[in-house]
Amino acid sequence: MTPKFVDKETRKNEIALAALNIFIDCGFETTTMNEIATKIGIGKGTFYEYFENKTDLISTAACAWVKQIDTSFDIYEVPDGDPIEQIKSLVKTTSSAFLENPKIIQLFLEFSIFFMKNQLSSNDYSIFRVSQPVRNKISEIIIQGVASNKLDKNIVRHLDIISVNTVAFVDGLGLHYITSSNSFEFLKQVDFYIESTLRPFCIDYIEV
Repeated sequence: MTPKFVDKETRKNEIALAALNIFIDCGFETTTMNEIATKIGIGKGTFYEYFENKTDLISTAACAWVKQIDTSFDIYEVPDGDPIEQIKSLVKTTSSAFLENPKIIQLFLEFSIFFMKNQLSSNDYSIFRVSQPVRNKISEIIIQGVASNKLDKNIVRHLDIISVNTVAFVDGLGLHYITSSNSFEFLKQVDFYIESTLRPFCIDYIEV
């Protein structure tokens, strides 16, 4: 019988997502690598083949969770290929996944504190790395908007600034939203920010 091929990266992400659920249920700080391996049902040695340490596990789990949301988003579902509406839809998809799950929010805040406490500022272990799939998708939408003559080509020079600032704004606004007893319309604020940032680069807007 031919042995079943298992892609190591895929398996690593599967284990990391399973660990994420354990962190949610049992707590992050107190849960050990051995406990996670036992609950998932794999040997300790096998576990360390995939993850060097708890930091590696945390970072992989957070990245896999965000990438899972990003993969489910299809920019072609937005009518007329409007890049601004596509970015609004992307932000709605990603932010809803957080805002509808308070335990995930709490866990990601704990991750952030852990990274800061342990001075883990490298690109391998940072919240900046976690948000990379979303930033990449924003950049992809803008580039396609330029290619379809919906956005001015000069916007490409600001891709990194726009993607970083959009994610940072949404993250900060989301934190303000959940700590303010939902006292304002979250998506309305996000729409205003995206419109005011990107609309001046629209070809139709410039021609008017």
